Amino acid sequence: MKKLLFGMAALALVTTTYAEGLEIKAGYDVWRNLSKDYMGDSGGSMDQGWTLGAEYLWASGEDYSYGLGTEFRSKIEDDNNEYNNSMPFYLVGKYDMLDEMFYLVGRGGYNAASNVTGGNTRGGHYVGVGIGRDIGLFNLEVLYENMGYEFKREDQSGYHDSVGIKFGMKLGEFYDMMMQDTTPSEITLAAIEENNKSMIAEEMSVVEENQISSVVAEGEPMIKYTLVNFQFNDGELNDEAKADLNKLKPEVEGAKKVTVTGHTDTRGSAVYNQELSEKRAQAVVDYLEISEGVEIEVIGRGESMPLGDDDNKNRRVEVEIKK
Repeated sequence: MKKLLFGMAALALVTTTYAEGLEIKAGYDVWRNLSKDYMGDSGGSMDQGWTLGAEYLWASGEDYSYGLGTEFRSKIEDDNNEYNNSMPFYLVGKYDMLDEMFYLVGRGGYNAASNVTGGNTRGGHYVGVGIGRDIGLFNLEVLYENMGYEFKREDQSGYHDSVGIKFGMKLGEFYDMMMQDTTPSEITLAAIEENNKSMIAEEMSVVEENQISSVVAEGEPMIKYTLVNFQFNDGELNDEAKADLNKLKPEVEGAKKVTVTGHTDTRGSAVYNQELSEKRAQAVVDYLEISEGVEIEVIGRGESMPLGDDDNKNRRVEVEIKK
């Protein structure tokens, strides 16, 4: 149990800053087997048991993710003997298949084993392979796991393996969803003159893509522009996008503030799309070559603010220029 608390504390410390990829997992082994007991005799089938652990996926791409994890496993035992608890520490990788219908999962690392009847143990290898499926903030996995051990007193070594079901909750994504800024992606403002005073009316609509729109916000003139020349899984500017941005270069000269916000479609993981949206926004800022003295704000919204079902419009960058 101390190993479990240590492992969970380490993961919690890592994810204090990077909470997005944290998953909590609980499982149940429907089959367990022991190759040898501490006397060197054949072990055979063992009782079923539970598992509890966590994973932190710190990197991801269009169809893959990887990270590290740990898991505490209930004691290996049968009607006659009690053997060791296990706690593997491992690297984990996941690869999406069939348009994200399910994913392949692989684990590899070291299995830490606790004391057992008949003598102390030391750990050994740990591997796990299986398939899983994401269901919103949750996932379900079926895994085969194999882990080694050695009985130090009796100089016997072997392995135990299992087949189990793992139920996971994406705690990091849940936290991110709760903390997510729900500010509308675009508010178009029209100026209304009455008694020589400017009155602002808010209209919830998105500036038409690839066209410069002049509005008034908080009594100040503003230029708004939406760029949609991005291909799937691409953060680079093509020639058409550069030609469009050339129209904006005169507008940023002498501006007070330029805000550039990147967006993606919903394909791929939320972590990857967040990084991609930031990359798109930064590419636009770099190309505009904004002069010193102009306040610049670069924002990535990831997949959190789609305009609808059209992925071509969701892959966009919005530019606001306060004059």
